[in-house]
Amino acid sequence: MVKRIQQDDARSLSAAAEGFETPYWDNWKEFRHITGNNLVLLTCWTLATLAFGPAFLLVYVTALSLAGASGIILFTVQHNFEGSYASGDEGWDYHTAALEGTSYLKLPRVLHWFTADIGYHHIHHLSARIPNYLLRDCHHAYKDLFRNVPRLTLKDVPRSMQYIIWDEDAQTLITQAQFEERNLNNNLEDAAGSAA
Repeated sequence: MVKRIQQDDARSLSAAAEGFETPYWDNWKEFRHITGNNLVLLTCWTLATLAFGPAFLLVYVTALSLAGASGIILFTVQHNFEGSYASGDEGWDYHTAALEGTSYLKLPRVLHWFTADIGYHHIHHLSARIPNYLLRDCHHAYKDLFRNVPRLTLKDVPRSMQYIIWDEDAQTLITQAQFEERNLNNNLEDAAGSAA
């Protein structure tokens, strides 16, 4: 539970700050590092804008937006694909979710480097503590464990982006076309049952 500093708190500011807890950082050292990082970034952006003009911000925001969109797409396809495992709170299994609910996105080596090995997302779900630079080695060292992990390539990305609807009956993701086909079939069955 997050403790909040109240205005009517009789403690000193330093005592209140000492007891303050937040879900955003574990300790004050981490807070100082995050704050220092943010101050350095803001300073760099300001200096670059002053040195290169407003065009810098335009190029920076464009590059950041494209990188962010690409990251969202890559992240999405690693969870949304045909036969992806998902479950409600009851019956959810950690290992099954990691090995069947995420995919191995086999990218060209240079894209693995540019994406910090996001393609090995299944390993991240087994253990988020494994740093990105060890994901490839871990994947190869335990290749037998990952034999049945769904494999996707760049050509599978457009199709995977279509799996956006949760089918509660089948406990899997389906496409809009599959949803419409199922509803059409259900309506035909209902009409045939009413006519009989």
